[in-house]
Amino acid sequence: MLSGLLAKRHGLLLSADDAVGRSMSILRADSLLSGQRWLMFLCVGILPVMAADAIPGNSSPRTALSGTWQPQSPGSDAGVWTLEEKDGDMVRVTYMQGDRKVMDFECSTQGKECEIKDSGKSAKVSLWYNGPTLVELETKGNEVVKRRFAAAPQDSLSVEVIPVQPDGKTETVHFRRSQK
Repeated sequence: MLSGLLAKRHGLLLSADDAVGRSMSILRADSLLSGQRWLMFLCVGILPVMAADAIPGNSSPRTALSGTWQPQSPGSDAGVWTLEEKDGDMVRVTYMQGDRKVMDFECSTQGKECEIKDSGKSAKVSLWYNGPTLVELETKGNEVVKRRFAAAPQDSLSVEVIPVQPDGKTETVHFRRSQK
C-alpha cells in the first residue's frame, strides 16, 4: 500500500516489485533530506536556545518559580509560598501562614499523586508543568482545588486558585519574591 502510494506520488507506473524497490530508494532519499533538515534545525534552532540557558544569570521560566514568595498586598491573609526545584523532576513546596507550616512536601512534576498533610489533614496532590506554569491539583476529602503558579515580570508570582469541588469563584493572588 505504502509503495503504491509513493509510486503514485512520484508519477510512476511500476510493478509491485519495482514499486517496492523504488519506494525504498525514495524513502532513503527522503530520510537523507529529512536528516539534513533536522541537522539544520538543530544547529540553527535548538542549540542557541540551549546555549542561552547555560549563560549564568539566565534562567528558564520554570527556574523562575524557585524562591520564597510573600503576598504583594500588606495585611493580606495569604501566606508565604516557597517553591524549590530539586534533582530531576522533583519540586519542594512549602506554605506558611504566620509561624504555622500548613504544607511542606516534595512531589514529582510528572502528574503522579503524592500523599501530603495540609493543615494536619491527609490530602493528595499532583504537580505538573503546563508550559512555564506549575499546576497543583490538591484533593482533601471531597474538596478539590487547582492552583496555577506562574512567574510574572519584575520578580513576582501569580497564584490562580481554582475551586473544582465544590464549585467556587476563581481568585488570583499576587506575590513578590522575598528571596531566591
